Amino acid sequence: MNVFSVAQFSLYVMGQGNHMDEIYGCIDFLKNSGTFETSKHFCTKLNGDTGALFATLEQAFCRFGPPEGHVTIDLTVSANSPSAR
Repeated sequence: MNVFSVAQFSLYVMGQGNHMDEIYGCIDFLKNSGTFETSKHFCTKLNGDTGALFATLEQAFCRFGPPEGHVTIDLTVSANSPSAR
């Protein structure tokens, strides 16, 4: 059973001088993920099957930012919403 979800996602890379490079790299990754809907002010909107959506979010969280650094996300996910997709 597939469940459609929508998410708003922001990645914050802390303690690194070139943090914007990491953020732009993450946005490019999201644009090519198959779950990208649109860029918004300070966040990216994603949609799709919930499994694919969370797999994309896992990769975004784990792949960007320095291994010894601190990465924070802001995430809102909605599933089974009766509002229009």
